[in-house]
Amino acid sequence: MKDTVQLTQLELVLLQLVEKGKGEWSWYELANALSRRDVPREPDMMTVLKNLDQRGLVKRYVEKESPRDRWELTSKGEVLLNIDNINLKQLMTNRKMMGLKFGENSLKVLISYK
Repeated sequence: MKDTVQLTQLELVLLQLVEKGKGEWSWYELANALSRRDVPREPDMMTVLKNLDQRGLVKRYVEKESPRDRWELTSKGEVLLNIDNINLKQLMTNRKMMGLKFGENSLKVLISYK
């Protein structure tokens, strides 16, 4: 049985950044890396991360007796970023070359996984 997950451009980029942080980046490092990306900023990054957590794609860890958090991909999130049937990085890289312009929620990527 296959499930289908729908991601906005911002969700996809945040999944990629969480993967890059290897479970060590907090919201601050994610926001810093996101600021250098050409992606919509709405809705708020934390709202999107919390939604991805609820959907089982990322996991948030809060350090004991500290406000510092860390974000990590779950196995489900890893599957989405490692699929063989679509090259998401190429899609993100080539969107400008294709003349595509995206609003805050206009890019949707449908991903099927087992």
